Amino acid sequence: MKRVIASFEMSWSIYDSWAELLSGTRMLLDFAEEQGGGTIQEANLLRLVLVSSHQMNEVMFFSQIETRMDQHPDPVKALFHYDMKRRISFSDALEKWPEVITGEKLDFSSEPLQSMNSLAKHRNAAIHHTATAPQANVGESAFFTAIEASKAIYNHFNQGLWGSSEYAKLVESNKAKSKTYLRSALKE
Repeated sequence: MKRVIASFEMSWSIYDSWAELLSGTRMLLDFAEEQGGGTIQEANLLRLVLVSSHQMNEVMFFSQIETRMDQHPDPVKALFHYDMKRRISFSDALEKWPEVITGEKLDFSSEPLQSMNSLAKHRNAAIHHTATAPQANVGESAFFTAIEASKAIYNHFNQGLWGSSEYAKLVESNKAKSKTYLRSALKE
């Protein structure tokens, strides 16, 4: 196996877990592209891309919930902390909390949230069924899906203000090389 030694420097005006995941996932995709050719190293890197792409959505979702929690009465805060303590699943939280916080549910009937659900399914397969190696064409699509789903989540909680956010600036320097949602890439 070829040993990779690299140095990577980043700086930006917003620094949080989502920003780390965005730039780290872009770096993983670049490494996977260098490996190429269906190698075991490429498959392992793509598995990490699925995991980190999915994690981008979870981090964006829960950070937006927590940011808005102070605007709600104590019983709502207590219910949220109860859910977090009992380790509510991401899918259950997606169904419940947007409506509690904003009065509206997320729209899972269209992209990018349909592909976000597909990303969760494929992430689980990649983690829990190690024989299930991701297909080579899913990396950039998973990353694109994660960015677009994170954008939709942010816009849901911030009345469509993604374009003026620091996150939008970060995405400009860490773009996906594909504009194909995961469901389309996998022909689901």
